[in-house]
Amino acid sequence: MIKNITRILLALTLFTTALTAVTPSAHAVSWYNDTQLTTDPVSDYTPALTQTQDGKIWVIWNKVPLTGSADIFYRTYNGTWSTTDIPLVTDSGNDVNPGVLQSRDGKFWLFWTSDRTGSTGYYKIFYKTSPDNGQSWSADTQLTYEAKYLYVNYFDDTITGNWTKTLNSPYLETIDYPMNYINQTTESEMGSIGNFYFEDVNSYEGEKVYIEIYARQPASGSDALDTVEIWLYDQSLSRYSLVDTLTPDTTWSWKSTVDASSWLNSVSKINVAKVYLVKKTNGNAQNVEIDAMRIKIDLGIDRRPAVMQVADGKIWVVWYTRRTGNSELFYKVYDGTTWSDDNQLTYDLSSDWEPSIIQARDGKIWVFWSSFRTGDYEIFYKISSDNGISWSSDIQLTDSKTSWDDSPSAIQTRDGKILVVWQADRSGKDYDLCYKTYDGSWSSDIALVDYPLEDQFPSIFQAENKSIWVAWSSNRADDFDIFYKLSIPDMHDGGITRVTPSQTILYRGYENPVQINVDLWNYGLNQDTFSVTLYLNATQIGAQTVILASNTKTTLSFTWNTSGLPNGQYTLNAKVNVIPGETDITDNNFIDGTVTLTIQGDTNADGRVDTIDLFDLSKAYGSDPTKSNWNPKCDFNKDNKVEASDLFDLSKNYGKTSFQ
Repeated sequence: MIKNITRILLALTLFTTALTAVTPSAHAVSWYNDTQLTTDPVSDYTPALTQTQDGKIWVIWNKVPLTGSADIFYRTYNGTWSTTDIPLVTDSGNDVNPGVLQSRDGKFWLFWTSDRTGSTGYYKIFYKTSPDNGQSWSADTQLTYEAKYLYVNYFDDTITGNWTKTLNSPYLETIDYPMNYINQTTESEMGSIGNFYFEDVNSYEGEKVYIEIYARQPASGSDALDTVEIWLYDQSLSRYSLVDTLTPDTTWSWKSTVDASSWLNSVSKINVAKVYLVKKTNGNAQNVEIDAMRIKIDLGIDRRPAVMQVADGKIWVVWYTRRTGNSELFYKVYDGTTWSDDNQLTYDLSSDWEPSIIQARDGKIWVFWSSFRTGDYEIFYKISSDNGISWSSDIQLTDSKTSWDDSPSAIQTRDGKILVVWQADRSGKDYDLCYKTYDGSWSSDIALVDYPLEDQFPSIFQAENKSIWVAWSSNRADDFDIFYKLSIPDMHDGGITRVTPSQTILYRGYENPVQINVDLWNYGLNQDTFSVTLYLNATQIGAQTVILASNTKTTLSFTWNTSGLPNGQYTLNAKVNVIPGETDITDNNFIDGTVTLTIQGDTNADGRVDTIDLFDLSKAYGSDPTKSNWNPKCDFNKDNKVEASDLFDLSKNYGKTSFQ
């Protein structure tokens, strides 16, 4: 009791302190004070927040040491913080900008950007997954790729004509490069004969372009290895220029030049590139063999992945890229089996970057980002009501005129409000954190963190206990460290988070009493008494009263006897009473899915036994819970086997209707 009283008094003190630190607003959230999480003498940036199904809060961020590459670390909170910063992604390249979620199937997803595949700073999106709440992880998988490839469209050769259009094949048939062009290096020889043409070469500022040949030396021998010179028609100088000299080894492989973007006049769009190859023979004529040539265009940086899972189970990843010449938003969707193509989301000529994505309870997908289209960085957003088939226009959210609003992070809270937090340099000297809320209309900008140094890269999420967490990076302790703060809960707040029946399909003749578990939370600062009532459709089937301490949950078990009930579909509904002084009652009434009472053989609970049910049973036949084809809906007598007795039960009801 003394501990509870002390805890409440401390919370009330923090509550009073926090109220004086924010802008007064009817939409404002009350917050505890800022807390420093990391203390290493290196810079910690771009935190991401989530909670795994085992209840742990995860903070994941990237460390940038004074020397060496950036890596990704994490710490967890389960009543107390893990004591050390734990490495999660380490590589010789830079790994930064984590984004994280746990999908409904329990898989834990981590996305980030890495420049491990190319030059420093040429970032691509990677991901890895964990099946066990972060205890073990899959290998790193690259999601976006660093280049597109263009292959020879045609060969201008009035003598041999033996290179032909490749139809995007990565290799031509094995053909040695024509002997006629050895040591021909004059402008007239290059311009009149022997040019390889590449169409649709689109190179933009910031991208890198490489010319590659698939080649080998036919034998090592005692002579020096032969070389191949790569000459490119320089658009800006109207002449051929030597790009690089390549020396293939004796194994067939792709050999790449240095970055050739300057020869391609990379600031403007190029439609056709003309390339000339010159073979140089050292000593005896070994004659390098060349089977194919291509242009590799690095698509620029892909950074800051933001992730979510939508209601249909698909995983969305949105990021910003420079592949179009300026920063734009792109996204991909994972359907459980394959990833979609990259889809462009913004099309403005100014920079659009730093995205955040959520799906609201009404199914609408919201994407927030920062854009320079107004002459300074402001927060914009757009909405899709049909899972990305169509999108609203881009809508400006902030209007700070001369200061920068950047790096938004958004959630929808349990009470239905959308909350967006971002970094803002409203003082003109350093970044602070602000937020807005939306519950049909947007609030004014509300101060969240106002400290006389830099506070950047916020991440926001809401935990199972309803507390809102914000983590960010701040240099108030010399180097940049991770800080966080939590929302202060209401004094009284109860809510139901889950209603779980032991069975969702009950078969007549084998129906047993159903156990129904109701998860109840006390989110409030006070210990309170709660009365929970469970309904089947509109009929009460049980009620229980329980006393819960602050910030705790319990599971209440009810028993439902189905005897005497007609076949049909029944909806479960749990309600908890409203405590005096409770203001958030959005989760006091929880409606679960349906429980179906039907005849044996109706595997899909549609009220009839037909070929669909027979097909389901045939796939599960011979299985038990240890087999991959196990389907408990085909085990009508609940003996943990799908066998002849279940087939007999289905056959005697085949063609029958259980309910309409």
